[in-house]
Amino acid sequence: MKSIIVFFAFMIFSFGSVMEDVRCYCVRSNELAIGIAAVIIIKLLLGGDDWAGTLGGGSIGVLSLALVSKLSMGRLGSGDIWFSALIGFSFGFWVWNACIFIAAFLGAIWIGCRRISSPQRPSLWHIRIPFAPFMFIGAIAVSIYRGLSQ
Repeated sequence: MKSIIVFFAFMIFSFGSVMEDVRCYCVRSNELAIGIAAVIIIKLLLGGDDWAGTLGGGSIGVLSLALVSKLSMGRLGSGDIWFSALIGFSFGFWVWNACIFIAAFLGAIWIGCRRISSPQRPSLWHIRIPFAPFMFIGAIAVSIYRGLSQ
């Protein structure tokens, strides 16, 4: 029951940011920060959670994508970092890890399709993608799989 409540809280606080990322390549960081706080409060009130996995997932979600953003010279936005943290705090480290793998795979497919459909682009590295929708799809897919496999 608790995982369903956390899942719906994740959906409520992430859907607007995902749609905004699709529209204008920006993510609502303030909405995601409120979502992170809400998920943590829900988990505190419902109790009995693996806090090492929750805090580890949130911390890894922030730190790893912050490092990627630094190394990519800002091509990965801070909204994606906030979204990654929401996934980590909501579902824990292992779901976050699988989610990022799925998101990277879907992003690579998206870039390949964009490159094929418009070959006049100067470079593969100049194609912008909204990354939050891919993380969202990955989080939903892994959560549903986890729910069905238990």
